[in-house]
Amino acid sequence: MDKRLLRKHYIYLRSAQPTQLKTDASLKICKKVINDPLWINADKVMIYAAYNSEVDVWQLAKIGMGLGKKIYLPVIDGNTMQACRIKSLDFEKDYCKDRYGILEPRDMTECADANGLDLVIAPMVAADMSKFRLGYGGGFYDRFLQKSSVPVIGVCYDVQLLGENDFLPSEEHDIKMSRIYTESFGIV
Repeated sequence: MDKRLLRKHYIYLRSAQPTQLKTDASLKICKKVINDPLWINADKVMIYAAYNSEVDVWQLAKIGMGLGKKIYLPVIDGNTMQACRIKSLDFEKDYCKDRYGILEPRDMTECADANGLDLVIAPMVAADMSKFRLGYGGGFYDRFLQKSSVPVIGVCYDVQLLGENDFLPSEEHDIKMSRIYTESFGIV
């Protein structure tokens, strides 16, 4: 199956889950992340604003800021992505939607590339047991992470994780995750 058809299939599976199941699963996934040494030892962490039924990791922003971590969100500019620090959780005042409808910070004065971060939490359309991620196809995360050794934790729901004998088609530029967490699994 090609990537386009896989995306369509796994976005459908993700979206078809009941809202309460996604809420509960998101909390379980966030708990796994905050217990991971990569999170515990990180000072500068890029998360993302959930879009289109993705795992909601906003809890990590609240927890991280409470622990004194610097939390960043991805900001897309043309064909590139950078990480910009968020300084508050006031959606109405401090955030706007980008061209895709994804929240990003209005204040983009403190931004970093992947080498300026300690950890990246990445959304996924699907993942396999080899820690490869399928995104939306824009290549933003792959380009952002390309020349970096920053660890990346990919998060998705159980229904987005391929079975042990199934593999995503991967290309040379595809970035492998350091870890993958679902509500039931941890691939480390």
